[in-house]
Amino acid sequence: MTDPILFSINNTDWLQDTAAGSFELVKDRFVIAARLKDQELNLIFDTGASNIIIHLSIANERSLKVLPRNNGIQLEPGKVHFDETEPLKLELLGETTPNAQLYVCEYPANTRPDHDGVLGWPIARKHIWLLSGSTSKLMLLRGIPRQTKEWLKLDKHENTDRLCLKLPKEFLGQQAYIGIDTGARSGVKLFPDAWTKWRTDNPDGPVTINAYYMKGVGEVAEEEFWAEEIDLAGLKLTNVPVTRANETEISSHPPQTFAKLGLTAMMRLDTVLHHHGDIAYLQPSNTPPTPYEHNRLGAAFVEKAGDLVARVAKNSPATEAGIQDADVLLKIDELEVRTKSKDITLTSFWQKPAGTKLHLTLLRNGKTVTADVVLRNILGPASK
Repeated sequence: MTDPILFSINNTDWLQDTAAGSFELVKDRFVIAARLKDQELNLIFDTGASNIIIHLSIANERSLKVLPRNNGIQLEPGKVHFDETEPLKLELLGETTPNAQLYVCEYPANTRPDHDGVLGWPIARKHIWLLSGSTSKLMLLRGIPRQTKEWLKLDKHENTDRLCLKLPKEFLGQQAYIGIDTGARSGVKLFPDAWTKWRTDNPDGPVTINAYYMKGVGEVAEEEFWAEEIDLAGLKLTNVPVTRANETEISSHPPQTFAKLGLTAMMRLDTVLHHHGDIAYLQPSNTPPTPYEHNRLGAAFVEKAGDLVARVAKNSPATEAGIQDADVLLKIDELEVRTKSKDITLTSFWQKPAGTKLHLTLLRNGKTVTADVVLRNILGPASK
């Protein structure tokens, strides 16, 4: 390990001396190249995962033997079951492990993971990382920059295999912790008590619907708001989306965790993660916020009993076009979408640029109705 090097986060000259590796932000993910059995394996940097996890489709394509784990054990609500591979040769971050066993996760056929798997925190924590919102890069460091002595210093929670940090202030009279999940595109996810308090303090404001799939809970459609500023027990963030945490997110974190930060929130910070002592150093990024990719329709259609059923946000383009809760989506323009397939990603329609016009065909109380929608920016700095 070299001596720590003083650097300015806005001056990239220090990278030549300090960085041992650099990873670009691609589609809101940091991708780390590995090799499994001498074949390329693209892993998402995911501090919210408990191991290296690959998708079952990848294991099947490569004829990997998958071994059952926890057979017959009844999982608690929100918990996720993983099988694991046979021992395999893994090359990752300059190191070779001859007998690595990776977790294996199965996704439904109508979801489309955009990567081979994830690099979880227990493996990633062996290194020093800089997650830089100022430069939109993830970097491996050889040492701790001296400048971090002026940053907010947070200790890691001792009893979890995910990255969870101890915050400087209490929440509701108790020590507060916050989870860090770089594998999720989300902003701030608030746990129940924190969500109730924040919504009480912030009853108004624009809202859309964020729909996604997560193991343990399935398809989720939740209200998503925007915070120009939010104080998380002494950790202050600006210009971030805010949603309620789901059951799996809550159950996978230790008690007294009251919030979780996804990658969108983390990119509003510059963060150094240090393996010795499990310490994080954080400071606000001084770069202006960028437009936030979100649901510009203000409605999501979640599969229920074979139908795509609407959940609609108030005062949204969807509401203005006459779309109602429980409407069933049949067509987008001339595209039949009554049931989703792996070739149809509804989110890609709702995230089209502001001004995009869509003609939706819906089923309501047994009758076919139509709605003409004009997408607009609902959340983010571009919504003003």
